[in-house]
Amino acid sequence: MLKNISKTIHKPLLFLIVFMFLSIIRTKTAFAQNLSLTIYPPLTELTIMPGKQVAQIYELRNDGTDTVITPRIYPFEPKDIFGNVNIIQNPNLYPDFSGWFSINVGGKAIPEGGIPIKSGESQKFTLGITPPADTAQKDYYFTLTFESNNTSSFAGNNYAYSKIKVGSNILISVSEDGNPQKSIQIEKFTAPKLIDSLTKLSFLVQLKNTGSAFTKPQGQIIIDPLVGKTQTLTLAPQNILVGSTRQISCLDGENVVECKPKGKVFLGIYKSTLKVASEGQSEQLQDTKTTVAFPFSLIFSGLTLFFLLRLIIVKLKG
Repeated sequence: MLKNISKTIHKPLLFLIVFMFLSIIRTKTAFAQNLSLTIYPPLTELTIMPGKQVAQIYELRNDGTDTVITPRIYPFEPKDIFGNVNIIQNPNLYPDFSGWFSINVGGKAIPEGGIPIKSGESQKFTLGITPPADTAQKDYYFTLTFESNNTSSFAGNNYAYSKIKVGSNILISVSEDGNPQKSIQIEKFTAPKLIDSLTKLSFLVQLKNTGSAFTKPQGQIIIDPLVGKTQTLTLAPQNILVGSTRQISCLDGENVVECKPKGKVFLGIYKSTLKVASEGQSEQLQDTKTTVAFPFSLIFSGLTLFFLLRLIIVKLKG
């Protein structure tokens, strides 16, 4: 009786162990795939006359496993004040721009199934852009994507499917004279009115594009203390799309950073002036904020230490 029970238990247990072993093998094989794509340039900015063609070369590098690449182009629109975009993949939500673009490799059109790129190799693509002669003179924004689809098999059955997509944004200003109107306005410039001497003095800069073409700000924040040296922060030349507002960062060398002056301790009155103009424009906009830095934490620490020492002295005397 006991032998029969033992056999009854061992058979499903052995099946479960074998199933788990095969599942582990299949899972490890699936995750062994490594997809990694890099595209250059990541951003293209163009001013084109209606009916004229411009060609742009893109280089795609595959640092992962062998794969097949399919290029696609989608319009996009600004998403938020941080420069993020909303890619519109539903063709019913925008006009058909397919006639604007042609893409090839070595003068040959891309096959419908895509083009293979081996691991460690790079491939150059040529994108032709031709707005029709009757195109309205304004901005058009697109994202060129390269999508990799990999399917692996185990014992003849498909079991692992992985995908990766990289994109390069394309900003196009269609203009007859090649000189679209570019202008901005200061939507917001803020600085704290009162700070503790040991905290950082930081600025918030938001600019709105009021022109008819994408533009970049050219400007500075000049920080003039009542006592001490003047500091200058350079605004990062970040694109602001038509009709949108963008929060602008600052530059530290070639790095994009938060707009903060250098220094560990601030004391006194600081007069900070934002001076900014649109790309290619000489007329500057200005706004000024005043900040008072007071050593609250230092005074509190000093008073705390004073009372502690006094308490210790009193107890020692008692």
